[in-house]
Amino acid sequence: MFEAGYFMPNRQLFDNFGSVIFLAAIGTISNAIAICATLYYLGQLHFFSIPFSLFEILLFAAPISAVDPVAVIAVFEEIHVNDFLFIHVFGESLFNDSITVVLYIMFLKFIAFGEDNIYWYHYFAVGGSFFLIAGGGILIGIIAAVALMTKFSINLPTVSQISVFIVPYLAYLSAELFGMSSIFAIVVCGILMKDYIKANISNETRIFTKQAVKAFAQCTENLAFFLLGITSIIGNLHRDFAFIGFSLACCLCYRIIAIMIQCSVLNPFKKQKFGFIEQIILSFSGLRGAIAYGLAASMPDTIKAKPMFLANFMACIFFSVFIQGIAIRPLLNFLKVERKNMEAQTVAENLNNRVADLTMEGIESVAGISDKNSLRQKFESFNTNYLVPFLTVSKEDNPNAIMLKRKYQNVLIENVFVY
Repeated sequence: MFEAGYFMPNRQLFDNFGSVIFLAAIGTISNAIAICATLYYLGQLHFFSIPFSLFEILLFAAPISAVDPVAVIAVFEEIHVNDFLFIHVFGESLFNDSITVVLYIMFLKFIAFGEDNIYWYHYFAVGGSFFLIAGGGILIGIIAAVALMTKFSINLPTVSQISVFIVPYLAYLSAELFGMSSIFAIVVCGILMKDYIKANISNETRIFTKQAVKAFAQCTENLAFFLLGITSIIGNLHRDFAFIGFSLACCLCYRIIAIMIQCSVLNPFKKQKFGFIEQIILSFSGLRGAIAYGLAASMPDTIKAKPMFLANFMACIFFSVFIQGIAIRPLLNFLKVERKNMEAQTVAENLNNRVADLTMEGIESVAGISDKNSLRQKFESFNTNYLVPFLTVSKEDNPNAIMLKRKYQNVLIENVFVY
């Protein structure tokens, strides 16, 4: 999760933040409710071998709704899918996992209360805790990103490298300690800290940090699937093929329905629309992975249906990773998805883009419109005047010089190093 946040393309995320959050939040919640309602109704008709309560199936539906398109993103990066499609698949999966964990914590609280001890005010209390848990995790992530003062360890590259990993992990542990969303904490910390770290470390250290983050992420991802394989052989599982079949069908069908409805809602507000091809790819990218398995394994043992839930999680993960993951490349080639331009951006092109942003911001200001260009400019101004001087080792007094130097350094490194 830290690696995903650290390498998140911030500009594309900012430009499409509303649609990414909409897909992640509304998609996760709607899928969880639809899957829960369907399986609970079938359970009341005694289709399945082990009975379960409403809150137990809610606890199951939350993680099964989390998408983790590891294989899809790997293919996207290899064939260079356009930024619009990439950021929506990548961003949705990232925030989707965070929201899923928050939902999981909420439903755990309902089970802890006991179904007979739940009153109407518990629903409002637990519903309000959704925003508290998510907001607390985001706040801890922001504090950790600001507290990472690598500017004081610029002459100690080893300390800088170690702090890049220790501080986000401390944010994760702190969120766990206070009962907040640890996933939100580490993701937000990774998104915010990277630009300030790059300004405080050498090019060699920067490249090493990138490779180390990717290596650790790959190792932990492999470990999760390794444990998944062991559990499938020696774990306490109850294979109910009716439950597996209906669950898999719900995941596939409701994912397609949710994507089509959400895209139809978003398109009137988007300059770049979600076409039929983009909707197919978004629907097909709903793989299940490590987050779903981790949450399923952490379910309380007091839930009698847990062995059946675990077997179903593994079946859904195996199906999505092997079948959908293998088929995504032929599908992209068949649909002739637009690729992005891989030519390195020159300093002149970067400057022209900056001038275009300022021009659009000026037009919006004159017209009295507060759109993403004006919001971006306001944040960039705040970042240049306050955050960059506070968090980096830049010595210039002119804030514009700080901003230009930072942009040109990034362009220069992209042209010289494979970064």
